[in-house]
Amino acid sequence: MDKILLATDLSVRADRATQRAVVLAQAQQSELRAVHIIEADLEEVQLQRLFRDGPGVEQIATELIENTQESVAARIEHALAGRSLADYSVFCTVGRGHPEIAAEAQAWGADLVVIGAHGHHGMRDFLLGTTAENLVHALEQTVLVVKSSQVEPYQRVLVPLDFSDRAQHALEHAVQLAPNADLEVVHVFDSMPFERLYSASSAGSRLREVVELGGRESQQALERWLARLEVAAPQLAERISAQHVRSGYPPAEIVATSLERSADLIVLGTRGLSHWYGAVVGSVARRVLQQAECDVALERGVAAAS
Repeated sequence: MDKILLATDLSVRADRATQRAVVLAQAQQSELRAVHIIEADLEEVQLQRLFRDGPGVEQIATELIENTQESVAARIEHALAGRSLADYSVFCTVGRGHPEIAAEAQAWGADLVVIGAHGHHGMRDFLLGTTAENLVHALEQTVLVVKSSQVEPYQRVLVPLDFSDRAQHALEHAVQLAPNADLEVVHVFDSMPFERLYSASSAGSRLREVVELGGRESQQALERWLARLEVAAPQLAERISAQHVRSGYPPAEIVATSLERSADLIVLGTRGLSHWYGAVVGSVARRVLQQAECDVALERGVAAAS
């Protein structure tokens, strides 16, 4: 992982993302680039009207950018707390948020984008209609959403499995993000359709049978998938320290497992490279992001080169 891009809005919550990005950059010996977009809420004609008797709009914008760059750099230096970092840079501009961040990540060739879970609003606003949601939609890179104030290297990582190729990519990326952590996997048998089917009837015993059968079949499927992984990627398979099979509503069970196992990172493979927006906004990934207390990485399907 050669390049890590940090997107910050200079909020207190974003400082957590700054700390995590610094820790990762130091551990990976990666280049770090911090990006802040000064939201252009006022049109140029309005700015000209406001400052017609003072300095030009361009001069004001230049000074604002320079001051903001200094603030971002100060946050990084505070996160470093005297420790060294091989290389970091700061990019600030006036713009519209996620398009500029995504463009910078693409142009700079970032391998990972780190963002905070909260900015000026709550988690719901973060996911529904704000810069961060649009950023996730626009990016090709894996996105690490930082929610925890913890700054130590990750100790336990949980990777939900759906037995697809995405799951293996998520495992590979989990190892990159946390090379020394315990790696655990979980598969959730989605019993919700059956619960809806039988909840209106007196067939409670039938529901239990279906859920138990689904759990057994899921355990067998997990064992087969892990056996294939041992052949295809034996070193990766060896990293898995525990496996879990649960039944219920997948997002809730994933979050519950992360809490029970004291995971400090969840790595989620998304539903497809061309439909990531739907995966984040309308499915398991979105709800895990809302409910998880630990950091969440959304992995797009191709592990970055280390």
